[in-house]
Amino acid sequence: MTDRDGRPSGRPDDRHIGRHSDSESEAQGFAAGTPASQVRLHGLGLTAGTLYALLVLTPQIDLGSPLLNYVNSIAASVGFAVLSVLLVLQVARLRLRPLSEVFAAVLGAGAWQVADWGAARGDLARLYLGPLGNLAFIFLCLLAGRLLSRILREPNLLLPVGVVAILADIFTVAVGPTAKALEKAPGLFEKLSVGLPAAGSAAGPEGAKGLTMLAGMGLGDFIFLALFLTAAARFAFPLRRGGWFIAVPVCLALAATLVLWGRGVALPGIPLLPFIAGGFLAAYAGRFHLSRAEKWGLLWGGLFLAVLLGAAAWVMRS
Repeated sequence: MTDRDGRPSGRPDDRHIGRHSDSESEAQGFAAGTPASQVRLHGLGLTAGTLYALLVLTPQIDLGSPLLNYVNSIAASVGFAVLSVLLVLQVARLRLRPLSEVFAAVLGAGAWQVADWGAARGDLARLYLGPLGNLAFIFLCLLAGRLLSRILREPNLLLPVGVVAILADIFTVAVGPTAKALEKAPGLFEKLSVGLPAAGSAAGPEGAKGLTMLAGMGLGDFIFLALFLTAAARFAFPLRRGGWFIAVPVCLALAATLVLWGRGVALPGIPLLPFIAGGFLAAYAGRFHLSRAEKWGLLWGGLFLAVLLGAAAWVMRS
C-alpha cells in the first residue's frame, strides 16, 4: 500500500497507551512506527482527491458496452477499496491528541451535513457534491475509529475485538439492523454508507439523473478499519503488512460479489468486516501473546457469542 512503513526501533516493545500519558504514548508509538518527517499531509490530500475523482468520474465514463462498463465498475470498486485502506493508513500515522481528534470529527460531521444538503439540491449537485459528502463521512468515521482505539490499552485486546466484530457484522448484515435497513429503510443505509457508482450510469441520455450505485462500504467498515490500524500504529506494528492483509481479501470479496451479481446470481449484501478484521488478525497473529486460560476463554466466549447470535437470527427469521 505504501512503502513508508514503520518498524520498531531499539526501544522496548511496551510503548503503549496504558503505560504512558497520551502525549508520550503517541510520540513514542508513532515515532517508532513512522518518523515525523515521513508524515505528509499532501499525501493524505492526494489520496482523498483521487478518491473524489474516482467517485465523480466513474459514472461519467461510458466505455460503449454494458460488459465493458461493468468491468470498469468492478475495477473502480477495487480501486476504491485500495484507496480507502491507503487513506486509513495515512490517517493512522498522524500524531493527534484526543481533543484534536474530537475537533476534527466535529468539523467532518459539519462538512458531511453541508455536502449532503447540497447534494439533495439536484441531480448534478448529487453527482459532484455527493462524493464530497462521502469523503467527509469517511473522515468522520476514521476519526471515530481513532478515538475508540484509545480504549485498547494493550495489543492482546485487539484479538477479542476482532472476533466480536466478525461475528457481529455477519449477524447484522444477515438478519440484524443492516439487513432491516436495507429492506425497510434503504435511504438510511445509503446515508450511512459510501456508495460505489456504476460505471457509465450518469453518461446516458438521462445524464446525472441516471446515477446508480452498485455496492457500498458502511459506517462500521470505516470505523473498524481506523480502530485496527491506528492501534497497530500505536503498538508499533508494521503497518504496510496490515494494509496488504486487509486490502487483498476486501478487494477479492468485492470483485467476486460484483462478478456473481453480473452473472445473475442473487446474493444479499456481503459483510466486509470479516475480511477487514480477519485480515488484520492474520497479519498480526504473532503479536498476540495469550495465556492458556485466555485462549480457552476467548474460544468459549466466541462460541457462546456465535450460538447467541445464531439463536437470535433464527428467532428473527421465524
